[in-house]
Amino acid sequence: MWVGISFALGFADAEEESIVVSGHLFQEIFPTEIFIFTRYYAQPGAAEEVQKAPQEVVPLSNAKAGCLRIHAFRSIRDPQVFYIRSQWKNEAAFETHAGRPHTVRFIERVEPLLDPSLQADRCKMVV
Repeated sequence: MWVGISFALGFADAEEESIVVSGHLFQEIFPTEIFIFTRYYAQPGAAEEVQKAPQEVVPLSNAKAGCLRIHAFRSIRDPQVFYIRSQWKNEAAFETHAGRPHTVRFIERVEPLLDPSLQADRCKMVV
């Protein structure tokens, strides 16, 4: 399942549009920052264990160069739904994070507890 994330997180080769913010091109203000939004679902009976899993990876990731911030969330309306929202200096910083031992341990720990309908997107800020 996580191998498929690389395709979901990939960028299409598309021409970028310029956005002007206070007289500056948006790309000049935030030239390479990327955001990762991941939504995943715990299998029945696994939600509490899924909630515990980010407790190691989030603080370790926040402490690494290139990670601007990372947070884990649990839905109020559906306790089986979880999110990770992260912001990175650039794609290289995220790729480095993806291969770090604590990230690999997180994936190995949580993958068997998840429903396969995981969704992850790499995004850039537009406004």
